[in-house]
Amino acid sequence: MAGASGGGRVSRKLAASLLLVWTMPLGVALATRSPLTRASKSSAAPAASTTAAPAAAVPSAQMLLERAAKTMERAKSYRAEARAAIRLGAAPVGSAPGQALERKISIAFAKPLKMAIESEVAGVYCDGKSLWTAIKLVKQYRVMPAPPVSGETTDLKKWLQSIVPGANLPDGLPSSAQEWNVQVAKVLHFDGVTAESLEGRVGWRLAGTIQPPKPPGLSPVPFTIWFDGGDGVPREALLEMRQPAPAGGVRNAMPGMTISVRVDKLDLDAAIPDSGFVYSPPVDYKKVEQFDFRAQAPEKNALVGKPAPAIEGKDLAGEKVSLAGLRGRVVVLDFWATWCPPCVRAIPHVQTLVERFQTRSVTVLGVNQDREGGEAKVLKFLKSKAIRFRQMMDQEGEIGGKYAVTAIPCTVVIDAKGVVRHVQTGFNPSSEEEIAGLIETLLKE
Repeated sequence: MAGASGGGRVSRKLAASLLLVWTMPLGVALATRSPLTRASKSSAAPAASTTAAPAAAVPSAQMLLERAAKTMERAKSYRAEARAAIRLGAAPVGSAPGQALERKISIAFAKPLKMAIESEVAGVYCDGKSLWTAIKLVKQYRVMPAPPVSGETTDLKKWLQSIVPGANLPDGLPSSAQEWNVQVAKVLHFDGVTAESLEGRVGWRLAGTIQPPKPPGLSPVPFTIWFDGGDGVPREALLEMRQPAPAGGVRNAMPGMTISVRVDKLDLDAAIPDSGFVYSPPVDYKKVEQFDFRAQAPEKNALVGKPAPAIEGKDLAGEKVSLAGLRGRVVVLDFWATWCPPCVRAIPHVQTLVERFQTRSVTVLGVNQDREGGEAKVLKFLKSKAIRFRQMMDQEGEIGGKYAVTAIPCTVVIDAKGVVRHVQTGFNPSSEEEIAGLIETLLKE
């Protein structure tokens, strides 16, 4: 191993820049309502086929980073095909099954700021004058002026808000890539460089730890970057993110997650026509100022109209829970977690819904998906928020898997005959009245 610790200020900034470049497309690939799937060993986050590379002189971290930066700096454009994944639980990529978001991304870029980043659910396009964001799941798009570019400074916050529509970005987020490198993405140390072959290509893997943005309050993040031994450009970046446990009190702690980006194809100085950066919306797409994710096509909810999958277990009070035993009542399932901010905003509205129908044939069952902290943590949270409706744990996501939960909060409404009648992902202020109206309709059937 070489470059085991330290590393100059320049090489640390280069590492931060490379991680920023290769993880930026994740917002487009995954979007804000991307499907959350139960990953199996065959559908896990992109797993590397790696072996030790032939013996050779091991370069230092600074040598790898400077070579990669110079190669990318010389390139006036590039085209790439990549795979991106976020796996909840901070389990090593390719390990035991868990919950993961996985997407393929196509990327085209030309200096100073022309781009076309696209996945099967979303896309961001910029021709230097206009910036388009399209969400395919709801067939909507919006247009804004391209972020201003002055030298190497770009309005990064507006750019991120366009890539992740509706994102509530912290005020402390730097407004430019330059500020990002200086204030946020700080490489604390390098842990070493090892020779490694990736998918038959000889290269080097650099390991280290980076300090993430302070507003999200994450612990230092271990990372690795794999550099191609030929052109020296990174082809894979892996980050293990975790929020530190609070010192006393209840706080919505997000579980760890693994972020991975793998570049399968890369064409430097690709000839990309200007038309490749202009977005032409399909005729059935609607131009909007704000995206409405409730417009998602009903066919995406495959369970609607089908018998609800069985649920058997015990609630947090130790009482038996059986969905079959609730036949004859309207049942509302609320999938949530303490680490999920939208869930925390939504759950008081669910409690209000419970109180509204407490004397009628309606049962609301919370299905908590916290993995860390166990029942004691969830009970403490519920007490602090005055949440009193029935709850059961789903730490391994077994129930969520049966109901094909794509993201949380997720509300499932089941009629008195045991048939799924509605599935809603996400939270908005009108959700409570919409669900209440549906319950009233079902009670009359």
